[in-house]
Amino acid sequence: MNNYVHSNGKKYLTDNYVHPGKTEKDKELIETMNNIVDIFLSVLIMIDSTKCHSSDYVDALEMGIQLVEGSQYWVCPAIFEYMNKRFDKKLLSYIQKNEGYGMQFFEA
Repeated sequence: MNNYVHSNGKKYLTDNYVHPGKTEKDKELIETMNNIVDIFLSVLIMIDSTKCHSSDYVDALEMGIQLVEGSQYWVCPAIFEYMNKRFDKKLLSYIQKNEGYGMQFFEA
């Protein structure tokens, strides 16, 4: 289930969408799905950006190892990569300024 739910869902959907030659309709469907994910992700982050956090900080606490400074603000790598690939820099800047928890959505 993790492969479908976490970060690979789009890959599985597009890989399994077998059609003898991608038509313009196929490309339009995939772009529409991407746009829906973009909107959902943007709204989720504006409501509660901690839902997109990386588990590094909590993992370090649970295992009793040295905490990395600022790791509580890291975003899940799959979401971070998706946003930096798909989102305009102005949108990322707006999200960064207005999300309220100090999460790091920009590439350093």
